[in-house]
Amino acid sequence: MSDVRPPRLATDHRFLHGTEWSLPITFGAIVGGFLAAILTYTIVGGWQDETLAVAVAGSVQLFAGIGILILFARQWAANGFVSAVGFRIKAKDWWLFFVGFGLQVVIVLAVVDPIVRLLGIERPEQQQIAEIIAAASGVVGVVSLLVVTTVLAPIIEEVIYRAVLLRAILRLGVGDNTAIVISAAVFASIHLVDPQAALVVPGLFVLGVVLSYVTLKSGDLSRAILIHAGVNSLAAFALVLSNTTAA
Repeated sequence: MSDVRPPRLATDHRFLHGTEWSLPITFGAIVGGFLAAILTYTIVGGWQDETLAVAVAGSVQLFAGIGILILFARQWAANGFVSAVGFRIKAKDWWLFFVGFGLQVVIVLAVVDPIVRLLGIERPEQQQIAEIIAAASGVVGVVSLLVVTTVLAPIIEEVIYRAVLLRAILRLGVGDNTAIVISAAVFASIHLVDPQAALVVPGLFVLGVVLSYVTLKSGDLSRAILIHAGVNSLAAFALVLSNTTAA
């Protein structure tokens, strides 16, 4: 009798078939994006509206990372970059945007708050964004930052960390669960470039695990993007509202 068992997740589906993403390409995109952001911020960081400067630098970081991936994909992706990363946003999955709201609340209450109470400190703000938004001198900067965090970041980060990094790890021959944990750890630890983000890294790790699992289970990026957008949107709008109320 055959002992062949179906995979726990859909790791043999269209999302993984024929991909050639590697870890050097993935980390090249991540590092390249950060270097582009640093260079951009040294140029525009002196703007009167620092919020707009941060939004511009963040946009450059995201687009530089995705640009590097597109450059490599052109060398071997016969069906184009969109197919190579399994990019898709399906209208029928819209409700998962609101699932992201709930996931954000769960992460805060079940992960971040217990750590804060354990360490006996105040709950950290959303990295440095709170101070930047509070110092905003105009609506354009705040709106730009919201677009970056709630639209661009969910789409491009899902491409980089789930479509590319997760598949690159799986190509090493590790199991699904191992790949999910490793990719989530990388996703969370990258945020340590901002020292103030240290206390939210465990929550980001949980988010990374959920998004990686959803990506493998569904076979494309649609659901992960919408969940990620919901998580970021609730956090961003709550932050803006709190700063508006305080003002």
